[in-house]
Amino acid sequence: MPRRSGVLVAISLWMAVGVCGGQPAAYREDFPNQGEVKGAGDLPLNDSAIGWRGYAGNQARDFSANTKHFRVRNHRGPSGDFGVGQANSGGKGLVYSGEFSPIDRAEAEVESISFSLYTALPSDAVFVAVQVDVEGEPRWFVNVKEFSNEEESVWKNHTLRFPLDASSWRELAVDPGNSLEIQQMTFSELPEGKLLAAGLYMTDGKIESGGNDGNIRFDDFEIVLSR
Repeated sequence: MPRRSGVLVAISLWMAVGVCGGQPAAYREDFPNQGEVKGAGDLPLNDSAIGWRGYAGNQARDFSANTKHFRVRNHRGPSGDFGVGQANSGGKGLVYSGEFSPIDRAEAEVESISFSLYTALPSDAVFVAVQVDVEGEPRWFVNVKEFSNEEESVWKNHTLRFPLDASSWRELAVDPGNSLEIQQMTFSELPEGKLLAAGLYMTDGKIESGGNDGNIRFDDFEIVLSR
């Protein structure tokens, strides 16, 4: 049976026994690629089976369909399955999914966002990014907690326990084709609106500026809600 991704996997996890920390996963992506088929190549990040997007550099160039920079590799992931997300932004970058239905945080707040990370350089780092509906306007926010691997070329699992206080977040101005810029938080806490999208913001470890000069691979991206 072919592997499933995104919302389909979330539904199967919810209805079966797959849970994280005792809570059901609201969304999960394991970036399937039929690598077990000899000669299978890389897929665009926004392939219909994946549904992710990516922006890179100060001008927020859209590399969602550019398999040189953002792609789904036919490599083995941390669980041994084929298919992982990979990004070489040549600077700061944002990769994310908005393929799940908006999550109403008034009904169930986000408990955690977790993922597996593989870096080419120990200095490469990622931060969790979320898009929130703020009174009808989609706004991006990046959590200040840095995730990186002490060793290069190894997989490591990471989890962000979702905080709400303003000191834990920065605003991210995303203007595709023009700018991708971290800004100071102007809210007293993370706004209460629905969660529209989530992903990873890439830098060299400095959230305010940063540049990712190496490659990162990511897998098993999961959003868990508190119930």
